[in-house]
Amino acid sequence: PLDAQHLREQGFEVLDMPNAYDAHCPVVPMREDSINFVGAKYPNREETLQALVAAGLPVRAYGRAWSRHPYDILRTKQFKDSGVPAGRDIDRSEAYGIMASSPATLNIHNNQDGFTMRTFEAPGVGALQVIDRADVDRYYIPGEEVLVYESIDELIEICTRIFREPKWARQIREAGQKRTLAEHTFDQRVKILEQLWA
Repeated sequence: PLDAQHLREQGFEVLDMPNAYDAHCPVVPMREDSINFVGAKYPNREETLQALVAAGLPVRAYGRAWSRHPYDILRTKQFKDSGVPAGRDIDRSEAYGIMASSPATLNIHNNQDGFTMRTFEAPGVGALQVIDRADVDRYYIPGEEVLVYESIDELIEICTRIFREPKWARQIREAGQKRTLAEHTFDQRVKILEQLWA
């Protein structure tokens, strides 16, 4: 979005095309009873997950830098254990299955503008997305289709409530998936591009 704004200021006609969910990618059925995070290990992400673990919440991170498998430790040089339960790298179909079966999936951004594919993938597969960006309201209704947190304490409260109130969590999960399938798949994005090229 900031790049698009900059180009508009330079006089260019610009369309900000967000990422989307690939509804054609198969979902491998998985079972995950912990709140999950799938992605790279950055200090802010590690601190967030460590805080959830310290609060007694079940959490699992997936990715080679999180993994304690000897091969992953050697190839990433991540010798210090973060204390966060972790799994190895998983492919997208497995990630979709884990997100869909988990109580919630975390979307923790690094220092960036715009939204990653995960913003649309998580609700697209039927996951309950808990995200750290209030500006997600451009695509989803916070509190109804996704959950937004602004502090670690708020994240702990949200995650605790997810386990305490599964009906509430399921309603948000279902609403997020409905919105994604209606508005945020790559099929819909391609239709917009086709109209521009016509």
